[in-house]
Amino acid sequence: MVSQEVKNRCTACGNGEGFDKVAYSDDIMLCKPCILDGYEFLSAQSRQANKEEQDRTHKDAMEMVMEDVSELRKPRELVALLDEYVIGQHDAKQMLSVAIYQHQKRIILNKHGFGSQAKKSNLLLIGPTGTGKTLLAETIAALTDLPIHIQDATPLTEAGYIGDSVEDMLAELIQKCDGDIGLAESKGIIFIDEIDKLRKRGDSANLNRDPSGDGVQSALLKLCEGADVRVPVSGGRKQQAAKTQTINTSNILFIASGAFEGIDEILDKESGTKKRIGFVADETPETRVKENAGMKHVNAKHIVQYGMKPEFVGRFSTIVHLEPLTMDVMKQIITDSKRSMFAGHRLLALADNIDLSITDEAVEAVAHHAFEQKVGARGLDGTMNKVLKEFSFDSPSENIDSFVITESVVKHALSDSDSPEL
Repeated sequence: MVSQEVKNRCTACGNGEGFDKVAYSDDIMLCKPCILDGYEFLSAQSRQANKEEQDRTHKDAMEMVMEDVSELRKPRELVALLDEYVIGQHDAKQMLSVAIYQHQKRIILNKHGFGSQAKKSNLLLIGPTGTGKTLLAETIAALTDLPIHIQDATPLTEAGYIGDSVEDMLAELIQKCDGDIGLAESKGIIFIDEIDKLRKRGDSANLNRDPSGDGVQSALLKLCEGADVRVPVSGGRKQQAAKTQTINTSNILFIASGAFEGIDEILDKESGTKKRIGFVADETPETRVKENAGMKHVNAKHIVQYGMKPEFVGRFSTIVHLEPLTMDVMKQIITDSKRSMFAGHRLLALADNIDLSITDEAVEAVAHHAFEQKVGARGLDGTMNKVLKEFSFDSPSENIDSFVITESVVKHALSDSDSPEL
């Protein structure tokens, strides 16, 4: 039998003076302070249990991330593979490999719920024409099995004008992914070549609209940053009544490239250097390469001065500089890579059962002639086509087993023209 005095006291703390009965039964009475203390105790236990569960979930998810990442080709491996296909540009290969590796890790982090903590870093490739900007992007995308759409910036215009709109690039990317929007959103790469052609046509605010320059830069801002964009379901132009689908560009990697011809004048003005002009200017290959090497000092400030919008340049946080091709690199491009220019011609000859070969002296002559065209590696194929014109025309009809391209063959083929057929 519980006494009345005990019933008037808190079962937990024993307080009986001024007791405010909050919870009670025949055997238990609790005061308000004890109720609050108990609630706080139970809440703390619940929070701790939730935290431990979240930590376990986070740890399990990160272990899956690390397992998936362990299967990726590391930047050093990517550079080694690129070396088999692309000659030179070691620094650019390193930066591009790191950027692609980081992009693949972001894809995996997104897959396991960590995406909001890892933002993408778009790339801007800068270098003279023919130095392999597009080839690098194509090759590394193929090596990593990432879907890529390559777009020339020249035909791009603002929506409402004749030409390709920026949304058309996304439709093309989706087609490259066989209509799989999820694949395009998570792993897609859009490579925009000749981006420097979008420079502003002038600084005056009173100029007419510039739908193929400054206007396209503005249209690309949201796409490069990340936005929901409507594109036609069946590809082609977006019409008012056409059925559309939405693609999010937040995780699509944008790579832009350009030669930025004339930006060296901005560098010269900044450094106080004057360009040599006239017939006394030294135009040897070595001097030309040395002058073009100044491009490696180009930064975001110079690109803005060149005519690109600051907001647009800011969307490309990683700037990759490509070196001008030297004579030695040009010679290597002819014969020393899996995609060497001569390998293709040799394969075509082999289809006619002809063993085609080339001497070192001939390689030197072809490289020198192509170098003088000032169009980089693109000049090599045109020069070789010129050299092999008669052979390609006559050999299928003649019974020959082999043909050697010598220095005299090259000089004879090129003697009637000052430039290769490009």
